[in-house]
Amino acid sequence: MFNTRFNLFAALLTTLMLLVACNTSAQPAEAPEADLPAAAQEEKPKPEAEPEAAPQADEEVVELLKKIEAASDKLNTLKTRVRYTRLQTLTGDEQRRFGDFFYAAGDEKKPTRFAMMFDRLIIDERARPMKTWYIFDGNWLLERDHDDKTAVRRELVPKGAEQSDMLNMGEGQLPIPLKLKADKVLKQYKVTKLKDVPFGDQTLHHLKLTPHKGKDATPIELWFDSETLLLQKIVTDEDGDEIELLFPTPKLNPEIEDEVFETQLPKKDDGWQIQEVPIEG
Repeated sequence: MFNTRFNLFAALLTTLMLLVACNTSAQPAEAPEADLPAAAQEEKPKPEAEPEAAPQADEEVVELLKKIEAASDKLNTLKTRVRYTRLQTLTGDEQRRFGDFFYAAGDEKKPTRFAMMFDRLIIDERARPMKTWYIFDGNWLLERDHDDKTAVRRELVPKGAEQSDMLNMGEGQLPIPLKLKADKVLKQYKVTKLKDVPFGDQTLHHLKLTPHKGKDATPIELWFDSETLLLQKIVTDEDGDEIELLFPTPKLNPEIEDEVFETQLPKKDDGWQIQEVPIEG
């Protein structure tokens, strides 16, 4: 049986933490070679060879990625229903969560923010209501479970630190690539265009992204609306299980209140169990 914790966001949290560690850790200045002892100079490792250039991509793929990039540049906010499905490969058990997804692209004043609120859970065809929020405001990630009245707020990016767009594929490397930079994607992945597929009254472009590095690296499959070029579906693997995120009703650039991305903890005197984890901890 599934652990009912939302494992995709555990993976997302881990990825964010790794990004923060890589991007914000202070790097000690390297001493000039002349100031080093002779032995240290002799033992200094040779610079690594330049990585091989990425294989040349198919012209049709490059053109499509550039069109998707141009379309995502117009994406300022997004609201959509979302369906998260996890299929446990060994047992065939399936878990589905349904809810709402909100996104606001970063600008000069605010970082990229997103929120996901799940309101229904189905495990083995048994459904029950739920209310759990996952909110990232560019600084803190808040998990707020209204069913058991627990909330955990984790600081992932130091306040004021320079950061890339967390949901820009090729930069942020999060599981929800709403934005995409064609050249950066092609440097990291072999991109294959598969057969277009019908989806209701739409047609979806189907792309498979296989990382260049790592023999056992997990590929990602993405589906984009052929007209709007908005992301509709993601399929990948996590710990051997199949993960699917579906965005069936994306609305481009709706007005979203700032309160949706609020990450303040609830008050203890309202019966909540709360925890705050600063980045130093």
